[in-house]
Amino acid sequence: MTSYEGLLKEEYEQKGWTVLTNGWPDFLLVRGNEIQAVEIKRRGDKVRPEQVEMHKALSKAGLFTFIEREDEPNLASRFLENAENILIYLRATKNKKKVANAD
Repeated sequence: MTSYEGLLKEEYEQKGWTVLTNGWPDFLLVRGNEIQAVEIKRRGDKVRPEQVEMHKALSKAGLFTFIEREDEPNLASRFLENAENILIYLRATKNKKKVANAD
């Protein structure tokens, strides 16, 4: 992080923002108006804590983030690992619809 980035990070944090700089997903998928994020893990790799934090933040903002694993092509196990982000995403999109309908 450059000194200027550090200064800006500090300013944003003083304003109550949480500044995440690590843990971004590997892929950003775009198709028309759809957008999703994908974290890819090789055999035996684990999701790091900063990645978990980033995935939750993106899902809360309505950007669904899921994990693809080389060693677990089984759809059921992939679904279970992604279940928390799915719930966060669904809550976020439901809340956005409530706000839009209230206008």
